[in-house]
Amino acid sequence: MLLFKNNMSFISIKNLSKSYGQREIISNLSISLDKGEKFSIIGPSGSGKTTLLKLLIGVEKFDSGKIIIDDYVFDNNNHKKFPKNKIGMVFQGHHLFPHMSVIENVTLSLKLVKKNNSKLAIEKANKTLSKVKISTDLYSKLPKDLSGGEKQRVAIARMLVLEPEIMLFDEPTASLDPELIYDILEIIDSLSKSSKTMIFVTHEIKFAEKISTKMAYLDNGKFLEVDNPKKLINKPESKKLQNFLSKIL
Repeated sequence: MLLFKNNMSFISIKNLSKSYGQREIISNLSISLDKGEKFSIIGPSGSGKTTLLKLLIGVEKFDSGKIIIDDYVFDNNNHKKFPKNKIGMVFQGHHLFPHMSVIENVTLSLKLVKKNNSKLAIEKANKTLSKVKISTDLYSKLPKDLSGGEKQRVAIARMLVLEPEIMLFDEPTASLDPELIYDILEIIDSLSKSSKTMIFVTHEIKFAEKISTKMAYLDNGKFLEVDNPKKLINKPESKKLQNFLSKIL
């Protein structure tokens, strides 16, 4: 892997593009984020938000461009070499292993990525699950026996236990009942007070405005506006963003 010290920004995305067949999902996209920044991405369904997060974490391969994170530069040839414990993601739909219990889901990455023994992995998992308010009586349960909110909290714990420098959230409240949304947003709100760099894809616009230092509107794979959250929401410049906000606020 090419090592490169990026003195300007902690995260730099340069001319990133991704297509599925003939359809371009991410189109020559560029942005820079400082370390510790809280960056929220809003936009209509199908605009490329989830794909962008998958490109950042390396589970999808992009066609062209570069992603520079701290000392690492990766392109479409070396994206899978990015260190797994530096960046974590909470996927839409939880993505918990259905055949594993709560404690097994959270300890697995500690054993595989950090090579922790079982005792240490369980100790770390216990502390992290406690932080996201998962009680010990749920540790032995399978994901099918959990509520939607409990599944999402376990998914957050599975990410947090690796202590990633960058945390990605893809619609963390999607498909949750209204009464469960508050609990998840409360956890994310507490995490946003840390020095970690966080990137959110969300339709919870007012919440994103509260915790974000920067916000972007993504449409057809391009950032049409990037600005201070209050300015972007209250004084949108593009007609597309104005129409988008008028439908959800």
